[in-house]
Amino acid sequence: MVLKIIRWMFGYVTFKVDSKRSNFFLNLSSKFNMHLWDISKIDKDLVAKINSSEFGILNNLSRRNNINLNIIRRTGLPFFYQKHEHRKGILVGATLFFSIIHVLSMFIWKINVIGNESIDTQKIVNVSRENGIFAGCLRKKIDAQIAGQNIMEEIPDISWISVNLDGCVANISIKEQVKKPEFEQNPEKCHIVAECDAQIFRMETFSGTPMVSAGDTVLKNQVLVGAFDKDIDGNLRDANAKANVWAKVSDTISESEKLEKTLDLETGNEKKIFKINLFGKSFSLNFWENPEDSWKKEIYEKKFKIFGFEIPLSFSTEKFIETKQTKVNITKDEAFELAKKRVYEKMSCKNLDIIEISESKLEKEDEIIFKIDFQYLKNIAKYDKQK
Repeated sequence: MVLKIIRWMFGYVTFKVDSKRSNFFLNLSSKFNMHLWDISKIDKDLVAKINSSEFGILNNLSRRNNINLNIIRRTGLPFFYQKHEHRKGILVGATLFFSIIHVLSMFIWKINVIGNESIDTQKIVNVSRENGIFAGCLRKKIDAQIAGQNIMEEIPDISWISVNLDGCVANISIKEQVKKPEFEQNPEKCHIVAECDAQIFRMETFSGTPMVSAGDTVLKNQVLVGAFDKDIDGNLRDANAKANVWAKVSDTISESEKLEKTLDLETGNEKKIFKINLFGKSFSLNFWENPEDSWKKEIYEKKFKIFGFEIPLSFSTEKFIETKQTKVNITKDEAFELAKKRVYEKMSCKNLDIIEISESKLEKEDEIIFKIDFQYLKNIAKYDKQK
């Protein structure tokens, strides 16, 4: 790639030689150390490339030996300049273009956060901004080591951080602290009892004596871990029970969907608002305000990149579509799918560790009811002060 750029900067000529004289021509070029490349044959004629500075010498040698060099094309900056030397605007534009690229390369245009799982990415980006690392900041003003130390101080959950500048991108690599097992702290002597009826799946006992084991079915408020320990001699002593008790818990979610619905249907009327977004701020190019609430809004954004790096400049189009409430009838299958979708959306919002699901459907004259019965894992440990 570098060699191609160098050849383009100095210019080169692509030419061909008649097939009858090609062997003699190659011997002649070799004798006078001519630097040819991309040598090939097209329709039996020899085709090759040579630097523009050597082409004149090679052409004179060829003429003395009755060899004609037919130029196919001239490529490179010298020929481009020669062709456009009277067009000053091109030279000014090229100079301005490379100047802008040079100036833009002095800034950071993108922040990458790597390695975070529980820590919110936006939180790290916000703290980085407070420490001088943000889209649009000058590279030379960034002290990566000090910025990394400050970010760690403000976000204690980070155990290791590295800030690396790669071109116009700032890569913030972090490693989160490994948290200790969570369980409720109680200064007083407490048993651990069941929060609800369930079947024990797994126990993590930190202190106290387990009263049940995995696979046992327990009732609400039943003692799971006693507030005592045994010493080496087998004698009982008081202890504050601490444990996580994971159990299978049953639950139900249901949703109904009417066969006659009132929907917001599009009328075909549209309005558009065009905006320029620069460094997080929007500037409208229209003079009218947003339509009323009865209009549906869609946003389309066009972002810009320079050499693969995203810059904080974009154009957005806010499309408003007028809607009108209309009564429509839907089929039982459509109602079933809509109810099912809402049920599973509700379940996904709970973020549960599901282990078993059972579905059921009930059809009525004017509606469809969809229900799921499921089991999930839950920490049912509840601390109960010993009287």
